[in-house]
Amino acid sequence: MHVAVVFPDTKVEFDGIGDHSKRLARELVALGHAVTFVGRGASESPVAGARYVDGWPSGAVRDLAGVVRAIEEIRPDIVLLQYQPFAYGRRGFSPALPWLGRRIGRVCPGASFVVFMHETYVGHTSPATAVMAAYQAVQVKLLARSADLVLVNCALGMRRLRHHSRRIESVPVPSNIDRVSASRRTARLELGLDARARIMVLFGRVDATRVRLLRATLLRASGMDGTELVYIGKDRANVAALVDPLPLPAHLYIGADDRTVSLAMTAADLALAPFADGATGRRGSLAAHLEHGVTTLSTVAAGTDDFLKDIALSGGLCLVAPDADEVADAAETLLGDPQRRARGEESLAALAGELPSWRRTAEAVLHARPGGTEEGARPRASRRVAGVRSSGEG
Repeated sequence: MHVAVVFPDTKVEFDGIGDHSKRLARELVALGHAVTFVGRGASESPVAGARYVDGWPSGAVRDLAGVVRAIEEIRPDIVLLQYQPFAYGRRGFSPALPWLGRRIGRVCPGASFVVFMHETYVGHTSPATAVMAAYQAVQVKLLARSADLVLVNCALGMRRLRHHSRRIESVPVPSNIDRVSASRRTARLELGLDARARIMVLFGRVDATRVRLLRATLLRASGMDGTELVYIGKDRANVAALVDPLPLPAHLYIGADDRTVSLAMTAADLALAPFADGATGRRGSLAAHLEHGVTTLSTVAAGTDDFLKDIALSGGLCLVAPDADEVADAAETLLGDPQRRARGEESLAALAGELPSWRRTAEAVLHARPGGTEEGARPRASRRVAGVRSSGEG
């Protein structure tokens, strides 16, 4: 099977969807399939064994003629469009994008058109976003209707698009950090961390909403002897503003490589992953904590996926309301209860192989064509925790 992965910023290292594209391509290549990236600008393939072609020779991201020409030339079996509204036009306005599937169908009639909806459209938080949401919603629904298969990564995407898609599956984002084989003791030794400390790990973006959720937690943790914080990410200033006034030892790994990130997660006793809008299947940082087997504290909201609630019932994930005091209460309880954390780790170990994975993601893409997966059938989810679900139209 030949899969064309279309995304204008595939080669940008710090872009989350670009990273998703590369990891998915690696899995497809490992399964024996051909992959061609259709990106923007001159570049080499970001993945060994895959090709790269420039689909935006004009440089204008709203100009899709080069993408159509590239598909006509390479003639893949599957065209996978990695979608996030702001990737294809300023303020998410790209009036030609909803018709891309039809244009591809005319020049490459045998190809299946798959759209992975990483995000759908902005929420209504101001008059400006209300206007953006209006036209983005129209665009994304038209795009979904034109696709042979729509993939979403969370319950919100499924809710917004299930009645606008012929076929739709929910495929949560897997961990974007490869797990290093090391014990907690070995990880701490390699990183120079205290073997006796209770270590909290915080990974990824720390914006204003997360600062508000975390402030009370870190304040309480600073009063618990032997508790330390490890932060992995790029928001040095925000994290420093949180911890500098506190008597809380903090270790900041800014721009760390994947091995260091994995070791830091492995070294932790508790992962802090609260989000104002709740835990969802689109959070790669949350997936990384779970994949590393760290008892994790996160938040639940209307959009939280059922498979995450199932993990919470099994004990590996603690979900509380997105309220600063509730997060702090739960963190204090977990930090003070090593048996509870150990049960969480045992629960996650029992789920090994059943969490969202790149293999399941690749199989979901290949499912666009009959016989595309190794077994010639739709990808299987042995338990609900895997988070791969499908739905027909309406």
